[in-house]
Amino acid sequence: MTKRALIVLIGVFVISRGYLFWATDSTLIRTASGDVALYETWAEAVLDDGRAPYSEVDIEYPPGSLPFVFGPEVVGTDYRAGFAALMLTIDLLGAVGLYVISRRTGDPTGLWVWTLGVFLLGPITYMRLDLVPAVATIWGIEALHRGASATAGGWWGLAVAAKLYPAALLPAIALTARRAGRFVLGLAALLAAVMVPFAVSFGDLWNDVVGYHWGRGLQLESSWAAVLQIAGHFGHDVALRGASGGIEITSAVAPALKTAGLVISMLVLAAGTVAIVRAEDEDRHAGLYGLAALLIGVGTVLSPQFILWLLALGAAAVCVAPPNYRTPILAVLPIAFATQLIFPAMWISLRSGAIAPLLLLVARNGALIAVGVWVLTKVRKGAQVT
Repeated sequence: MTKRALIVLIGVFVISRGYLFWATDSTLIRTASGDVALYETWAEAVLDDGRAPYSEVDIEYPPGSLPFVFGPEVVGTDYRAGFAALMLTIDLLGAVGLYVISRRTGDPTGLWVWTLGVFLLGPITYMRLDLVPAVATIWGIEALHRGASATAGGWWGLAVAAKLYPAALLPAIALTARRAGRFVLGLAALLAAVMVPFAVSFGDLWNDVVGYHWGRGLQLESSWAAVLQIAGHFGHDVALRGASGGIEITSAVAPALKTAGLVISMLVLAAGTVAIVRAEDEDRHAGLYGLAALLIGVGTVLSPQFILWLLALGAAAVCVAPPNYRTPILAVLPIAFATQLIFPAMWISLRSGAIAPLLLLVARNGALIAVGVWVLTKVRKGAQVT
């Protein structure tokens, strides 16, 4: 990257992040970001009231998330502003990680994907914890790329310890790391350091985290919920309910669709992992991106912040994968923008059954599935993406 191009990139990053931080205080984002209020409630209960996490305070995220939940309360500033500032800092660390990768490969595209993608996803990115696993993923891929397997394991351990879903890619990564044993050792060390303090309350932790997420229904933004919404327009009896901090759709066939979604997700995970393990080294990072896109697209829960993780995987992959993978990776940018339009811009309309946001939802989810199938098919065949 030339000095002038770097200055332009820094300028775009500063302006876009200044806007995102400012917009977190808008009426729309305040209305749509109840998660931060929930984080503050947890922090106050633990730090101010002296109650124990998990055993006395139900927290739906693993212990790796706690420093980021408690941090704004410890600092003592306005919690909402402090949390947004913390996420802005983590966002910057993600850009630094991509800069390190791009310096090694000579390709700055990933920096642009991250800079533009986070902006297109909108200010909701600073009102969720998902920047933590996303940025940990970036640094994990950076470590994998330079052969530091133990360090990579530690970064992936942090991603899993903050949010559960990065664990889906662990089999593929562990089986393809240059030193698989060291990767597993780094992963285990980080997870042990996070989990050991909660050993006596492990049962409560399991119920709060794994049990909570396992019990979730069909989230309104998932592909399976979209099927039911379409059926509702043709007379099928469907209803919405508030659950798990979001909106779920219910009907007589919803349990069967949830089971189908879980089975298909497991099959996708198994097939995608095999394809990545058998792929050439240079194709594997693109394969991780493709597998994540497909898992998000067919999952029964699809929150807007999941796209942050996909942005991280795509931004890192585009730096190290063959250039022929650029097209499906760059597709994450319109996917991110469509996600912001769906939530929060068109959220009320989607809940009320309007056609326009439903069509956009179907298009966004269809794009996730198409990108995932496209990339993994090419990875499996060992052919170049055209």
